[in-house]
Amino acid sequence: PGVRFLVVGGLNTLLGYVLFRTFLRGYQGLPHPVALAQGTSYAIGIALSFVANRRWTFRSDGAAHRQLPRFVAAHLAALGVSSTLMQAGVSRLGLPVTAAFVLVTGVTTAMNFAAQRYWVFARS
Repeated sequence: PGVRFLVVGGLNTLLGYVLFRTFLRGYQGLPHPVALAQGTSYAIGIALSFVANRRWTFRSDGAAHRQLPRFVAAHLAALGVSSTLMQAGVSRLGLPVTAAFVLVTGVTTAMNFAAQRYWVFARS
């Protein structure tokens, strides 16, 4: 499942980055535009990721109504970490947006794989 997870994640991340840059332009002038853009693009990615990871990555036949709340909880935790780290990386550390995005993506990828493999889609 590791390679499939990376494929799904890679495609999702590419789409997420395009959406992130688009929302970042749209949110200029608002407080914390980086965190807002990250949160919006991440939320869209959650929906796509659930379907792809459930069906293809982990090939789960478990009850979706039980998996979905766990999946959302894992992603909300990662979203909190992601948004906080993006804002801190850009505003406090002065990292370029792309560098911060790449670093944060590495952290959240590891978090999400572990959560999905051992909790969300774990075989009983």
